[in-house]
Amino acid sequence: MIRYKITLTPRSPFLIGGHQLRDNHYETLEYVPAPNLQAALARRILEAHGGYDVEREAREGQKRYYIDSERIGVEGCEAKWIPWFQHFSQLRFTDCSPFGVEHFAASTFGCKLDRKHPQADFLSAFYRTRHQRSKGTRMACTCGERLERKSGWKWPEGKRLFKRTVTRVALDERRRVSADGQLFSLQIGEPFCDEQRTPLQFVGDLLVPEEIAQQFDFSVQDAGLRIGKHITVGLGRMCIQVEKVDSEPFPSQRIANWQATVGDTSVPLLLNGMLPVELPAFDESDEDDIETYCQAYAEWLKNKAGAPADLRVTFAYTQQTMRRNFQNGAMARQEQITRYLLPGSILVVDAEVQQGLQSWLEQIHAQGLHLSPHSSLVTLAPSFVLKEERHDHE
Repeated sequence: MIRYKITLTPRSPFLIGGHQLRDNHYETLEYVPAPNLQAALARRILEAHGGYDVEREAREGQKRYYIDSERIGVEGCEAKWIPWFQHFSQLRFTDCSPFGVEHFAASTFGCKLDRKHPQADFLSAFYRTRHQRSKGTRMACTCGERLERKSGWKWPEGKRLFKRTVTRVALDERRRVSADGQLFSLQIGEPFCDEQRTPLQFVGDLLVPEEIAQQFDFSVQDAGLRIGKHITVGLGRMCIQVEKVDSEPFPSQRIANWQATVGDTSVPLLLNGMLPVELPAFDESDEDDIETYCQAYAEWLKNKAGAPADLRVTFAYTQQTMRRNFQNGAMARQEQITRYLLPGSILVVDAEVQQGLQSWLEQIHAQGLHLSPHSSLVTLAPSFVLKEERHDHE
């Protein structure tokens, strides 16, 4: 896969994802998920396509703003979007994080008293004591105060997401006028990241198959992208710049440092996106259930992400959430619960045949943890934790 860097620069306030906290309150996400970016690009390409009519597509029962190059045809497509239009289903996108930063690992802790105190990563300590549940790990800041888990994105020093709250009136779906007593609030993001109003940027990756990248150039700059729909009308105008970049070298030394620290051949993976998994609930106090859970993670990676057959998950340090979905059937309404591993979750993997594990690690380093059920929707890009600047406190 050939890597391109995607840079999104907001030109207006934005509401990404429409995360509904309460019935009448929506809050923006702090990053641009890959499916949202993909949908926004598809809409931009088709809006600039002279032969595409969204109203006609709706009347014919087709999906709105869905790129089907064989049915729609390339005639009328804007020149810079032609490679995208022809090969859109084969392109893979990663989440765009603020300035391209990573998510805090679930094992990273910081001082509860002063954020300026050095952070500590306890992953290797947790891993070495994973079979000694009663022993635990001594956790304290260098100043002696308690520690708290770090979460969110590793924003650059002095930069953050500015938000403000606006109120809107809902529309009556039938009469298309303001509905009585139906106010709702939106917590939207501002297009700057500090008091000097420095422009905010979201940075992610576009991954293109090598045989396609050899024939076409996917570099583009466009100011007409808009991320959002429905309640986000009027928000989310962004400028997009796509440029080809060199892939980062495989982090062999970081992996070797980890293996020397823990004394085995395992490799820790840090998830930078939400990972939907189908696993039952378990008792965290029961060591047998924890082992069963690790086996379930391993089977899930084999089935969904192409992991080698002898892969084992020897340790998992995760943060999770669950969402309830309802499906209306012919006879009854069924409730489905989907469990998600949150960004920053860590899976420590190992295998009997190191050569097969190495090949898989090189593959996901080059093209991300690609999930087959969502082949054109999402690519998660794991990184290898225990970087040089991190340190353990025993």
